[in-house]
Parts: sequence; C-alpha cells; structure tokens
Amino acid sequence: MDPWLENRVLWQSFHNKYIAYCETALNRILPPQLVATTEMRIQLTPDNEARPDVGIVNRFAISPNLPVRGGGVAVAERTTVEPLVIPTFPEEERHAYLTIRDVLHQESVVTVIELLSPSNKRGRGYEQYRAKQAELLESETNLVEIDLLRTGMHTVAVPEERLLARQAVWDYLVCVHDVTDRWNCKVWPFTIAHRLLEIPIPLGPAFAPVPLDLQALFDECYDTGRYGSLLRYTNPPETPFTESEAQWTSEVLQERQ
Repeated sequence: MDPWLENRVLWQSFHNKYIAYCETALNRILPPQLVATTEMRIQLTPDNEARPDVGIVNRFAISPNLPVRGGGVAVAERTTVEPLVIPTFPEEERHAYLTIRDVLHQESVVTVIELLSPSNKRGRGYEQYRAKQAELLESETNLVEIDLLRTGMHTVAVPEERLLARQAVWDYLVCVHDVTDRWNCKVWPFTIAHRLLEIPIPLGPAFAPVPLDLQALFDECYDTGRYGSLLRYTNPPETPFTESEAQWTSEVLQERQ
C-alpha cells in the first residue's frame, strides 16, 4: 500500500479504479453461476471532513483603526437587515462496493466486498456504514472488508480491543466474515512495511472460496492510473508518520530513485 494515496484529492479516483480491477479479476475465476458487480451506495460525508477549495471570507470586514477618505476611523454600523434563510443539506458521496450475485436469482447477494473510504470511518458516514455492517453480519451474506486507510475510527467487524488482546500490530486490516463459520471472523493485520495479501473470498456453502490478490491488483491500478506521477513524495502524507515509519519510507523512496 502507498500511504500517499490516503489523499483527499486522489483517494476517490483510486478507490473506484481498484474496485473495478477487483470486479474484473473475480469475474475471471468465479463459477459460472456467480457474477461480481460494482454497485453504488449514497452516503453522507463526515461531519468534520475538510472539503477542498471551500473557504469563509468576510468580504466587507474593515480592520480596526483603518484610515478612510475624509479622515477619521471607519466604524462598523449596526444593521437591521433580515437574515437569509438557506437550506443546508448534508453533502453526499457515492460509495462504490462489490457484490457477488447468483446469476439465476440476481436478487440473492452471496458476498459483499467493501473497500473502506474516509467517509466510512468518521461522523455520520461511520454510523451509516456500521448500521449496514450489522445488517449484513446478521444475514446469509458473506462480508469482506478491506481497510487501506490509517486514519479514522476502527470500523471493521472485529472489535479493536480483541485485536489488541492478540497483540496485533497494524496500519491496515482485512476482515472476512464467512457465513459458513458465522461466529468467527478471519482478520489479517499488516503494516506499511508489508505487501498486500492474497485473500480468500467466501462464496457460501455451495462453492469453495476464490483467491483475490490485493497486491497484484494494487500494482496494476497504481501503474495504469499513473499515481506515481500524481503523488507528491517530497511532501509528507496527509496522515502523519511515526518516526520509525518516516525513516522506513524515506529509505524505500531513496532505493527507488
């Protein structure tokens, strides 16, 4: 994973491309009875998410003691103008995710694959996602969660305290809930120093899981999206590094020059 992709400008582009590559890869190996499709969910953006190119400017502010024509000092006057009443609807975001469906019974969703976005891990978007997650965990649908974001709240189905109790160390998580083993989740914690994993995608009791090579798909997505040209490696990433992470990434970047 590349920590610089955790970027408010480029993440959505990467997210959608990566989902598309996963869809293509799965459809090459899924049984004929099943098909992977990309779907969209509309959700609210986080309450506190900074939005680029938006600012609040007082166009008519006059600094105290600012000289004006005719001498003297400008004095702000009281206003009796009625306030403007403007609706403020929450901003929405289209979140792409994958479903694996039965070809004959298309309303039957076998597996949902989520690549988490920043909006899934903060504010109202987090609450929406957790509600959908709870619904899926109680259903007969498998759930695969891929969290490649170091920032935001702990979001995957397995509680954070249970991972910490196993002395797990992670920057990223993959969590798989297979309905054939309902009371257990398989979790892969890994750090920025590790390659992404090949994970099993569960397909329910009728079919064996199929592999999804997250690193191979990441490499293809990164190269075809030309993210190496877009990312600014001379600047620190938006989610800060620890001292050891900064040293490790600096050495890796120097080797690639």
